Amino acid sequence: METFVDYENLLSRAACGLFECEPDGTLSYANQAYADLTGQAIPDLIGKRSFLSLLDPNTPEVGMGGPQSWLKALAADRHFEQECVYQCGDRSRRTVLQAISPLRQNGRRRYVGVTMDVSSRAAESRNAWYASHHDASTRLPNLFLFEERLALLLRRRPVAVMSLGLDDIGTLPRASGLPEWENAVLAVADRLRTFSGYDGVVSHLGAGEFLMVLDGGEPAVPTAQAMLKRVSEPLQVSGRMAYPRASAGLYEHQGGGDTACAHDLIRRAHLALSHARQGGGNSLRVFEPKMESALSDRWALASDLAAAVNAHSLYLDYQPEFDLMDGRMRVAEALVRWRHPVRGQVSPAEFIPVAETAGLMEVLGSWVLETACRFARMLQTRYEDPPSVAVNVSPVQFRRPDFADEVVDVLVRTELPPQLLELEVTEGVLMEGGKEIEATLQRLHAMGVSLVLDDFGTGFSSLGYLARYPVDRLKIDQSFVRKLPDDARSLAIVTAVIGMARALKIEVTAEGIEHEAQAEVLRGLGCTLGQGFGLSRPMAERALVNMLKPRFG
Repeated sequence: METFVDYENLLSRAACGLFECEPDGTLSYANQAYADLTGQAIPDLIGKRSFLSLLDPNTPEVGMGGPQSWLKALAADRHFEQECVYQCGDRSRRTVLQAISPLRQNGRRRYVGVTMDVSSRAAESRNAWYASHHDASTRLPNLFLFEERLALLLRRRPVAVMSLGLDDIGTLPRASGLPEWENAVLAVADRLRTFSGYDGVVSHLGAGEFLMVLDGGEPAVPTAQAMLKRVSEPLQVSGRMAYPRASAGLYEHQGGGDTACAHDLIRRAHLALSHARQGGGNSLRVFEPKMESALSDRWALASDLAAAVNAHSLYLDYQPEFDLMDGRMRVAEALVRWRHPVRGQVSPAEFIPVAETAGLMEVLGSWVLETACRFARMLQTRYEDPPSVAVNVSPVQFRRPDFADEVVDVLVRTELPPQLLELEVTEGVLMEGGKEIEATLQRLHAMGVSLVLDDFGTGFSSLGYLARYPVDRLKIDQSFVRKLPDDARSLAIVTAVIGMARALKIEVTAEGIEHEAQAEVLRGLGCTLGQGFGLSRPMAERALVNMLKPRFG
């Protein structure tokens, strides 16, 4: 069949690099795309260079096609395809996907090769690997990469693992999310990176939590103490001096009979850190076996709590919130309680975190919501001017896309008017933002359910979300109220919050009122509601009912 295709011209114009070579790799043909890729002129390639000489000699043979891999392929007289790195005439390096195939013609053995520049793809792959193995802010290895490196080190020598966490930086609470906090974390990361030395492995897990590998051949405790001391030294943050406080946990791998894996070392270091913080923080704790026993006890507590939740054997107390002007009870905050058959009364500070980690908050939260609403409905039918009921909603509950539907269902079942229900959320929930959370808030507000922002001032305080979301009331955290009226700084903060809330037409509850002097100051500042042991402690349903005026009789 007659053809009019000029194959020579076609090959020379091809977008991919094409070459022909002898069994030793010497080039006998190269098109312009191949010459451009290598940074060489065609006359300087043909008959004068082996494509093997153009490959980067430092390319690893495993995973990438180094020179020896291609030489073996030529000797084996077989098709071979692999990524390789070319060292170009302009001294740049390009990652290339290359394939060679044997060709026999007139008894002569040659090879044809096809090359495609994949440098951008390789760079993207490297960037993706880096991003998936490093913390974005500090550029330190993340937990995944740290565990990989720790596993390798365990095979070579004894090591110790230190888990270090920032407790606070001056007045900035842990993981506050503020720029000052993030800048301080970066400064601490630099200190740890420098202190650990060339062979040290340092990882940032996020929120100011770090992991480090220490040399197990030397006493690890003095090194860990020195690192903790270095981290706690004053540092400049946003032009001001800040004073970090940190806690640390240490696990020393003994080698020999210690068969713990990398994951075990990390877990035990974390356990020691947890105990350091439970002891007040700003200290170092070395792992002890009894810490794992405490963890087992926590799991047992979780199992008992799950049974109690499913059996509805928990109960609610209520703490009133009073109008500071006329003394009327305006709100009854529902507080979940647990009386364990063996342990006795278990503090919410102990079992609520267990419920969160054990995945029980959704079930527990739903039970609290319905129980509190039934109680509020009973108050409405029997008493004049009954208080609304406030229910604390966990972030886990609030993130559920059907949470608003659940609230509607509970209100319908209990026949409670929405105006008698308040939902308390923390600042962290609002800071998460997102269309789903905003839609949930707007829907609840449209129904008449009040939204209360709990512990205001302790988390991610931002004026932005107060303007964006339908917040009905703020609860000033007790840490500010407790110091009134003597502490000028606390007084200034409380005054500012109340003034801001008044301008935004948001009510304010002051938490933690312990005596009349505090109530008097808050009353003078225009604070609407008050709550605290100085006004009323949490009480059982019957005690709260006795404080209300019956509707009839």
